[in-house]
Amino acid sequence: MVSPAETGSDPLAWTLNEAATALARRTITSEELTKLCLARVGKLDHQLNSFITLDADSAWNQARECDRRRKAGRVLSTLDGIPIALKDNIDTAGVRTTAAAQVFRDRIPAEDAEVTRRLKTAGLVCLGKLNLDEMAFAGTWTTGCFGPVHNPGIRIESRAVPRLAPPRPFPLVSASRQSAVTMVARFASQARTAAWWDSRPRTAA
Repeated sequence: MVSPAETGSDPLAWTLNEAATALARRTITSEELTKLCLARVGKLDHQLNSFITLDADSAWNQARECDRRRKAGRVLSTLDGIPIALKDNIDTAGVRTTAAAQVFRDRIPAEDAEVTRRLKTAGLVCLGKLNLDEMAFAGTWTTGCFGPVHNPGIRIESRAVPRLAPPRPFPLVSASRQSAVTMVARFASQARTAAWWDSRPRTAA
């Protein structure tokens, strides 16, 4: 494996551009970079609780395929081989996607979201799915059913309600009519609709 001393810096501190350059120059492989990322997750995530689902085996396979393509001169994009992780409200076919909500705790989508499809087409390696507030709503990293995210870079003044700007009203609903009851009702409706949509019979186009 390429050491930080050999590359001149810590690969885990690289920007996307720096990682892409290192991969293009073959000073590091996608498998090596993925191994470093997974090792860091294994070391710190019991404290941070940043992942809902870590898909290590799939990440290994993706990284090896990226290295085989690069060796054969079939690079898919500038970012081919770079490890990333997706928020758990972005669908990933065959990989649990929960939006940190109890109602979706065991949901496994059959299809990728468009952003997932494009990232795969570009050759990025997906390490897994990241924790978030339930339905990506509160912005406090404390409300999801998988427990709070302990981000050391964010200081929360209060365990219950951090000092953040009030949430924007939903589209097409004026701020004067917005209420907590309205928001909860709308999210419940969206959850039921999403559950129905995933379970509906599919017909050929």
